[in-house]
Formats: sequence, structure tokens, C-alpha cells
Amino acid sequence: AAVILAIFFLFIMACAEGIQVSILAMNEKNYDEYKEKAPKAVRILDCIYKKQRNMSAFMVGRQFFVALMMIMLGKCLS
Repeated sequence: AAVILAIFFLFIMACAEGIQVSILAMNEKNYDEYKEKAPKAVRILDCIYKKQRNMSAFMVGRQFFVALMMIMLGKCLS
């Protein structure tokens, strides 16, 4: 059971890192061309980039979540 829980924690951390990388990568691009293909993604990016506080809050929350997952992973495997 500990191995399955550890894999789950690693998966959650990988997802958090992937979301951060994709958001930062889209910061460099003009994402208006995706309005027809992915309107939901454009709405999310608008929400994140329109106010600088949203991006900062996301980064702090992601870092807290990853730190929490590392603690939980340590507790699970020790």
C-alpha cells in the first residue's frame, strides 16, 4: 500500500510541475490564436495573467503543495 501511495504522491507532484511549466511557457506566447481551439484554456490563462497576484498565488500554492507532498512521501516511505 505504501508503494501505491508513494506513486500517487509522485504523480501529483509531477502534475503540479507540469502545470507550472505549461503556464510559464504560455507566458512567452500570444495565446489569442488558441481562442477557437481551446477557449477554456484561454479563459484560465486570462484569469492567471490579468492580475499579477493570481500568478504569485499560484506559484506559492504550488510550492506549498509540493513541499507537503514531499513530507507525506517521507512519512509514507519511512
